[in-house]
Amino acid sequence: MKLAQVPKNGFESVKGQREYTNLNILPDADFNDIAGLASNICRMPASAVCVVDNDGNFLKTFNIPVFSSLPVVAPITDGAKNVFIVSDLSKDERYNKHPYVTGVLKAVFYAGIPVSTEDRGFTGTLCVIDTAAGQLAADQVSALQALGRQLSAQIHLRQCAKKLADLKTASVDLAKIAQIASHDLKSPLNNIISLTRLLKEDYGTGFDEAGNEYINYLNDAAYQLSDLCNGILNFARSSQLAVDSKEDIDLTELAGEIRESLNIPDHVTIDTSNAVGSVHTARAALKQVLMHLVQNGIKYLNNTPIVISLAFTEDDAYYFFDVKDNGTTIAKEEKEKIFALFAAGKAPANEPDHMGIDLAITKRIAEKLGGTLTVDSSFAVGMSFTVTLPK
Repeated sequence: MKLAQVPKNGFESVKGQREYTNLNILPDADFNDIAGLASNICRMPASAVCVVDNDGNFLKTFNIPVFSSLPVVAPITDGAKNVFIVSDLSKDERYNKHPYVTGVLKAVFYAGIPVSTEDRGFTGTLCVIDTAAGQLAADQVSALQALGRQLSAQIHLRQCAKKLADLKTASVDLAKIAQIASHDLKSPLNNIISLTRLLKEDYGTGFDEAGNEYINYLNDAAYQLSDLCNGILNFARSSQLAVDSKEDIDLTELAGEIRESLNIPDHVTIDTSNAVGSVHTARAALKQVLMHLVQNGIKYLNNTPIVISLAFTEDDAYYFFDVKDNGTTIAKEEKEKIFALFAAGKAPANEPDHMGIDLAITKRIAEKLGGTLTVDSSFAVGMSFTVTLPK
């Protein structure tokens, strides 16, 4: 039996067709509606959506019961992108022995539009069938093409929805792994830090210069790894931070909460005199953004005293938060690098360097809020981070 061939790239492009979320199960409303519209517009008694798989093709949906008994065969198509019309299948040697013709359907007229998606290519066909010879008017051809595009969009949308669901599941799993790993690592690290401190306090005088230096190396490495674990844990938590629940926030009150949450050294001054007003946004997310920016200044500034100022302005569409410090500036070409995950930052003298996660987290949260985080290093002294959030 000579059947219509699937286009040259057909089976290759549909290897992942079953990923389109159960396309080979019972009919559903979306596909039934499209098939029904095709029948009504073209005034044909039968219509079907045929989806190609590596094993052949299966009928996703149909509008007459007899379709349920049809065998699995390749759809009738010439491989082109236009509507393919055969006025009388019984007189066409390519198809006169096709099961649609010889089986219970007794098909004579056939018109089909290939269905394809950008990522998969050829996917199947949307077709209308009649038991008598016929033809389609120009407007019916145009309508069938439009329905074909709608069907392609439906299939692609389902694949995107499945990918999104898979990504969400993977994101949750990764967050759990990060939390477990960070928590389990922190306990032995804290023991190492405590033991090295006790060693220095109780036995430091018994070590020579090299011995004390080794203890310092061990202590610094433990602090760096502890800082990395905290960063990974915070990064994992940031993915779960709610940004949709918004409320009115008094910035003076929020600044007070940030002060209480941070362990601010005596040589650090946090100036919030210009951060006055109220905003309507996600409270926990905004607090994390501003707290990370203040922490960043405390971590990396090696001058004394340290002054970090927080200012707030707004216009009709946006809120603007500026966090400025009096430390050293950075080169223009380094501006974007500081937002990279795990970018190492130089800590003040006599302290271990930090792994740069805070700014990556801050940028991520700001973007989840629909905003941006930028840095201005054009000042003679210090840098200014600006968080822009939509109202």
